Amino acid sequence: MSKLALLATLLVLGATAVHAQTYNLPSGSTFLCDAESYDGQIVCRGIPLEDSKGTVSGLFYIFSFNREGAMLPGIPYDPYGSITKWNYFTKPANGNPGTFKFEWDQDGHTGTATATWVTKQICGNRCWNHPELLTFIVTAD
Repeated sequence: MSKLALLATLLVLGATAVHAQTYNLPSGSTFLCDAESYDGQIVCRGIPLEDSKGTVSGLFYIFSFNREGAMLPGIPYDPYGSITKWNYFTKPANGNPGTFKFEWDQDGHTGTATATWVTKQICGNRCWNHPELLTFIVTAD
């Protein structure tokens, strides 16, 4: 194979390679999730995400029953995406935030989500515990 043909092949392969994109909870913000129905439940609807340039790029949803919904560039929203594996889940303890990481699959798009979180109690006529995301990072392939 000539050097020119090899160079052309490498350029085509590089242009078509899929690279994971990373999205974050906007800098300096937190996100308050739905009230827990039971201790440690995480249901968060409409988590805003920004790209590496700080541009708001989409939303992420964590539903009960191991479902998720990502609305990101190139990924149309589907509330029936799956959380395919919980890598870890810890609750806040001794002044330290809880953490979690899971893998997801939505219509052939895959990725991971990681977070740190605390429990925030909000009281009105009764008190409810809400997970509050301190960090939230999504990778999408």
